[in-house]
Amino acid sequence: MAVSTIDALYNGTSEKLTTSATGITVTGNIANASGDLTLDVSGDIILDADGTDVRLAKGGVQYGMFTTNSTPLGFYIDALVQDGDLFFRGNDGGSTITAMTIDMSAGGNVGIGSPPAYNLHIEKAGNQFIFLNNASTNDGFYFKAGSGASSIQTNGGSNVMNFFTSGNERMRID
Repeated sequence: MAVSTIDALYNGTSEKLTTSATGITVTGNIANASGDLTLDVSGDIILDADGTDVRLAKGGVQYGMFTTNSTPLGFYIDALVQDGDLFFRGNDGGSTITAMTIDMSAGGNVGIGSPPAYNLHIEKAGNQFIFLNNASTNDGFYFKAGSGASSIQTNGGSNVMNFFTSGNERMRID
């Protein structure tokens, strides 16, 4: 026989923590004065903020936020520290690498493989390629920065390279 009871913890006359058969309800903040706080569940951890923001802070200073607009049709990652960069890091063969950096002090310059010195900066040892391709026609081209030689090349499709200015073709290589 199931018994449905509700237990509550009060601070003065204010209810702060309530437990029931369906879960725990907390009124106010959860704080841990020392050490780490671990949430360990067998399922998913769901953060559901009706205020649209999940804020990240260190020592009371907010440095990041996950947010959405009120509808919610968009998802945003905000760096809240003035000129604070965003870093995307991963593990490559046991070493931590910075795959991409967005430099907020430079108006959002993006660096892939290196800190960004330009609007889009890609740098890595060995041959490097930027590849653009139309999956429907397989018409594509790539920029190659290679050891000893750099090039702009076409691939597949028509193998035609056109150069335009002001909407007019000025040169064609086929």
